[in-house]
Amino acid sequence: MHPKICIISNCSPYNGERAREALDFALASAACSIPTALLLIGEAVLQLSEVKCDILGKKKISSLIAALPIYGIDTIYVDADDIESFNVKVVDHDGLNISYLTSSEIANLLSSYDKVINL
Repeated sequence: MHPKICIISNCSPYNGERAREALDFALASAACSIPTALLLIGEAVLQLSEVKCDILGKKKISSLIAALPIYGIDTIYVDADDIESFNVKVVDHDGLNISYLTSSEIANLLSSYDKVINL
């Protein structure tokens, strides 16, 4: 049996590739039938807003987010305080649930996973 993995993304989709790498990692582990959760904290909550392609022509993060349910990740967990702090207007992602968590709920979530990976 595979260990349950929770991937924490804390990087802005506008700054480098780390936000994209966290989503790629989540998709890859879920594709291997590993129970996978994705938690967005800090600037990573900006991934749930409408993210435009940058001047380098990178693909939008939203296309990766839209693929999550296909691989069995039906819920993205987010820090509710960070959504409020960054004033994020969450865009509807068909087939994907957004679960807004408090700090104590995040701690409970993380304790329920065998491996926690912070990207």
